[in-house]
Amino acid sequence: MATLQEVVGKLNEFAPENLAEKWDNVGLLVEPRNSTSLITNILLTIDLTEAVVKEAQEKNVQMIISYHPPIFAPLKRLTQASWKERIVIDCIRSDIAIYSPHTCWDNVSNGVNDWLAASLPYASSRPILENPINSAFGAGRLCEIKGDPIKERDAAQLIIRHTQMDCAMVSFAPSVEANRMIRTYAVCAGSGASVLKGVQADMYITGEMSHHETF
Repeated sequence: MATLQEVVGKLNEFAPENLAEKWDNVGLLVEPRNSTSLITNILLTIDLTEAVVKEAQEKNVQMIISYHPPIFAPLKRLTQASWKERIVIDCIRSDIAIYSPHTCWDNVSNGVNDWLAASLPYASSRPILENPINSAFGAGRLCEIKGDPIKERDAAQLIIRHTQMDCAMVSFAPSVEANRMIRTYAVCAGSGASVLKGVQADMYITGEMSHHETF
């Protein structure tokens, strides 16, 4: 058991909030009225929905760690008109704290980007966009394959296996060489267009890219 501030302090030890991108909204987003009460149950989620809040209430959870921030654009009012407003109201009413790490967990060493980079064996890895405070941290990863190059279709299967996905969308580059070899790859968790733009690599691994960003 720990207080809310102690839990937030431990989360900051792992991934300081100043590692997050400037546009992001991370940290403690909702603080309950009694912030000195002990945290005994924490619920983890990728996205905070009304169903997740209901589950937290049923399980007597005092804190929700939501990877994606449920409050991103500023809320101008708290009414019952939108699900985001209802989430905040319900959590305050139930004394449930909300914490979102998002891009500080992406950018930290041994964070989401490094986990995704480990889909393939690499000899070297470095941030694509270095953090101004610490160059060891930053957005994305540019990696060099360890040992012999890997065929692109084999690489895709390794990524699917590592991430435990049932399937993945793979866009193979038009090339005269069928099943070409991968020597370098670039990683960006989430929407990778702005981070991966202009990066020279044989393969991109990212959460999403639009049609016009890909071609």
